[in-house]
Amino acid sequence: FEVNVNGTSPFTYQWYFNSSILSDGGSISGSQEKDLVISNALPSDEGNYYCEIVGSCGTETTVPIVVTVDDATTITTQPISRSKCIGDQVQFSVVAEGNNLSYEWFKDGASIGINTSTLLIDPITALDAGNYYCEITSANGCGNITTNAATLTVYAATTITSVLSNDTICEGSSHTLSVTATGGNLNYVWIRDNDTLTNGPNINGVNTPNLEIIDATLTEDGTYWCSITGFCGPTALSNAATITVDPTTNITTQPIDGQVCEGDSKLFIVEADGINLTYQWKLDGTDIAGETTNQLSIDPVSLADDGEYTCLVSSANGCGDVLTTPATLSVQEATVINTHPSDKIKCEGETATLSVDATGGNLQYQWIKDGVTVLTDGGNLSGTNTKDLLITGVTLADDGVYTCEVSGFCSDLTSDPANLTVNPNTVITSSPVSKTKCKGTSVTFYVTATGSNLTYQWQKGTNPLADGATGSGSTISNSTTSAMTITGLALADAGSYRCVVTGDCGVQNSDPAILAMNDSTSIT
Repeated sequence: FEVNVNGTSPFTYQWYFNSSILSDGGSISGSQEKDLVISNALPSDEGNYYCEIVGSCGTETTVPIVVTVDDATTITTQPISRSKCIGDQVQFSVVAEGNNLSYEWFKDGASIGINTSTLLIDPITALDAGNYYCEITSANGCGNITTNAATLTVYAATTITSVLSNDTICEGSSHTLSVTATGGNLNYVWIRDNDTLTNGPNINGVNTPNLEIIDATLTEDGTYWCSITGFCGPTALSNAATITVDPTTNITTQPIDGQVCEGDSKLFIVEADGINLTYQWKLDGTDIAGETTNQLSIDPVSLADDGEYTCLVSSANGCGDVLTTPATLSVQEATVINTHPSDKIKCEGETATLSVDATGGNLQYQWIKDGVTVLTDGGNLSGTNTKDLLITGVTLADDGVYTCEVSGFCSDLTSDPANLTVNPNTVITSSPVSKTKCKGTSVTFYVTATGSNLTYQWQKGTNPLADGATGSGSTISNSTTSAMTITGLALADAGSYRCVVTGDCGVQNSDPAILAMNDSTSIT
C-alpha cells in the first residue's frame, strides 16, 4: 500500500491493522514507511489497514483500506493413471481449492471439451488410450494450474492370433515354438503332456511367447501348448502341437577286422539305433553295389577282397549319417612251395646253401635235418628260420637229409628232402719211403691217403709212369695204385719217385722217395 503526502517534511509514518500498530516482521515490511508491503498474504492478513502521518504542521490519518485475502488455487487430489479393457468405463477426477474455479480437460495436448472436475469415458475404445490432464482457472486471478498427466492404458481382450505346428526334430537339435497374442499384461505358461514346464538344460522361455527346445533329448518328445492370461478376459489356450524327437543315428556295434584265407568266407555286421535306417557298404571308400543291409557276406573270399570295409548308416528322417570305423579284411594266400631244395655235394670246408621258395600269408620257416633234428642258428649254421639255410665250412657231420617246414596262415607244408653229401678232402697220410736197391732186384713204393674216389698216379720226378717195361730193362706194375712195384731194377731207375693222389675233394702230391741204385758185385 502506498500513501502520498503533501506538506513540509520531514514526515513520520505509522501503519495500523484493525487499529493495532503494525511492526515489521513475518509477512509485514515498511510499517513505518510510506509504502506498506504484505508478502505472501495469508487469511490472517485480511482486515482494515490505515496510516497515521505526522508532519511539522499536524497529523493526518488515511482512510482505512479493507483487504480481503482470497484462497490461492491449489490441487489437493491429482487424477490417477488407469489401465482398462475395451468396453469398460473410466473416471478421472481432480480436487482443487480456490475461488470461482473452472476446469478444462485435455488428451495428449488437445482439449476434449469437458469442463467439470470429473472426466467420465464410457465405453472405452482403443482410441481412448493416451495422457489426460486438467487445466484449472480461478476467476479472481488467484492462480491457473494444471494437473499431472494421468495415463489411460487400454487393453484388448486376451486373444491368440497364431497357430502352433506339429514338427519332427532330431535328437540333439534345437527347435522353437512361438505363440502370438494380443492383450495386456500377458502371462505365458507352456505345458507339455499336461505338465507345466520349467526352465532347464533343454527347455528355456517357459514364461515367454517363445519356447526353446535346446539340444533335444528323447524326453522332449510330446504334445505342447501355451496358456496365456492377460489383463482383460479369460485365459486363452493355444492349439496343441506334437513335437516328435527322432533319435540320432548311433552305431552300437562296429564291424570287426578279419584275417582269412582265399576261398574262406567272411561276414561283416553293423548294428545301429535310429529311425528308418539305410545301409551302404564300402570297400576302400568305394560303394559296393547291392550291399545295402546291415550285413555284408563275402563267400568265397578272393585276394581282390583284401582292404578296408566301412558302412555308411543313414537315417531317412535326416537325423544323421554315420560312417562306421574301418574294419580291415586281410586275405592270405594259400601256402604253396613253388621250388623245393635241391641235393648238394660239397667238400669239407665249403659253403652249402639250401633254399626253398614258397608263397602264402605270414610264412614261417624251420629247417630239419634227417627228419628229427630241428636246426637252430649257431656254429656253422645260419638262416635256420628263413627260406635259405646257409652252412658255412661244412663238415662230415653235416652230411644228411634236409627238409624245410613252411608254416603259413592258411596251411603248413614240408618241402621235398634234399641230400647234402659232404665228401672228405683228399689227404695223404703216409708218403713213400726212400730206398737203396741193388741192380736186378725189385722195389715197392707205398702211399696211404684218405678222401673220396681216390686215384693214384706215380711219377718219376714229375713224369707219369705207366705199367710195363722201361727202356732200361726194368718193369713197372701198379703205377696207378697206392703201391707201385719196379722189378729187374737197372741203374737207370735211380731217382726221385712220388705219387699224385686225386680225389673228389682235391689233388695231393706225396713227399718224394729217393731210389738209390747199387751196381751188382762182379769179378772183372
